[in-house]
Amino acid sequence: MRGRDLPDRLDDRAVRRLVAVGEVPERAAQELVSASWAPTTAAVKKLVDACVAEGTIAAGHDPADIIMLMSFLWRVANNDDGAAQDRRLIATVFSGLQAPPRSS
Repeated sequence: MRGRDLPDRLDDRAVRRLVAVGEVPERAAQELVSASWAPTTAAVKKLVDACVAEGTIAAGHDPADIIMLMSFLWRVANNDDGAAQDRRLIATVFSGLQAPPRSS
């Protein structure tokens, strides 16, 4: 795969779109997602820090855990019912994040 074959902005949505239209084999898509893990985690850390600072969530949550937790968004139907389910699930997640994480 050449750089010109990739979208200008590589994110999970772009990778899923390319896979959906059959332009990128699944294995290549997984490699692209893996390559974007560190910058994605860094970006989510900034969001987590901002949420902690404003008191929306408790301190101590691992950004990688939050990314995995929010992965349910990839499975929700792409319609009005799915959008409503997204809102309910996100509210549930943020409600849970108000408590500090338990140590393993």
